[in-house]
Amino acid sequence: MQTINFTRGVPASESFPIDEVIAAAEAALRTNGVAMLQYGPSLGFQPLREWLAEWQECQQSTASSRATDRFS
Repeated sequence: MQTINFTRGVPASESFPIDEVIAAAEAALRTNGVAMLQYGPSLGFQPLREWLAEWQECQQSTASSRATDRFS
């Protein structure tokens, strides 16, 4: 059995999803490239902000649910 080295938080290079990251970047640039590369409004790229808001809401509701379960 091969040892898995977890020191220094250095993940195995082969675990990086390089092809998927390239595909995601290409899709994002083809769809929204001009908007993404412009300086734009200081609030940031709207589709990314919306996605992050949904993600954060999901994380908070999950955490709230766990806290409620813990203290019930």
